[in-house]
Amino acid sequence: MLVEVVLFTFISVCVLEKNQEAIEQQAINQELEMVDYCNINSDKMYKPVVAVIDTSYNVEEVQKGEIWKNDRELNNDFDDDENGFVDDMNGWNFNNNTNRIETTQICSHGTVMLNFIDDYNLKIMLITVLDDEGSGETSAIIDAIKYAENNGADICNLSFTTYEDNKELQDIIHQSKMLFIIAAGNAGEELKHENVCYPACYKENNIITVAACDEDYNIIEDSNYGEEYVDIVAPGQNITIQLANGYTTQVSGTSVATALVTRVVALVYSQIEYNFNPKEIKQLILETATKKDNLNGRVASSGIISMRGALKYLN
Repeated sequence: MLVEVVLFTFISVCVLEKNQEAIEQQAINQELEMVDYCNINSDKMYKPVVAVIDTSYNVEEVQKGEIWKNDRELNNDFDDDENGFVDDMNGWNFNNNTNRIETTQICSHGTVMLNFIDDYNLKIMLITVLDDEGSGETSAIIDAIKYAENNGADICNLSFTTYEDNKELQDIIHQSKMLFIIAAGNAGEELKHENVCYPACYKENNIITVAACDEDYNIIEDSNYGEEYVDIVAPGQNITIQLANGYTTQVSGTSVATALVTRVVALVYSQIEYNFNPKEIKQLILETATKKDNLNGRVASSGIISMRGALKYLN
């Protein structure tokens, strides 16, 4: 069974002026209610492992955090750790069954996800399940989730959707100890009753489903929504980013919003002092969201993700 990723739209590619970059980043930080890193307690700092399951990547996009490394494996054409994957140093490509997870594409979907997720407090496990057009097999996604779980990932970013239900996929998510941050999808529909997409609409305590909003906290036209299945919103309209290779693009959609929530969740994980389970982290994220009247009835939390609120709760 094929799964099609909901790709955001690339609006433009151009050279970005430094002052414009600062303005764009400031806008994102304000909407996320980001905090000054000087106020982060480094004594508590644990670096959670974020499994990004997507297309292939430009690994140079990880500039703040670390790329996860499989310390049990040597780059020697041999399966040193006997896990069934030869030289899986930083992850695995389940689309082509190879350790090659890099791409030469300037703006692959996976590369842009890295741009939004990358932060000082995390390690990123790179897993490919989709081709450059955004298609892949459900079986590859299931195997990727198993791989992430077996290799110690704490958080799993899934920025894709399908209309095909799959019990095995739901079961593997249900059994996982990871917290899944999942895109609501870009069909502009209310998700309710039988009008659903997956894995966004699996009713699991370890899933946070994310819609995209504009600067006025209105859910954007293309974003799915619905308080029955969608939990929270994050910025996801016309966000300008500069990639590590010097190119710039403007992106929109629930993939963007999902990656931003993953970034905030990773910082929360880095600051917790005892073993929160995914259900508790999800509850924390939803309860500390900044409430907005125009989100009532649109998402379960009636709010936008708040890093400041989440960290204040912990401290």
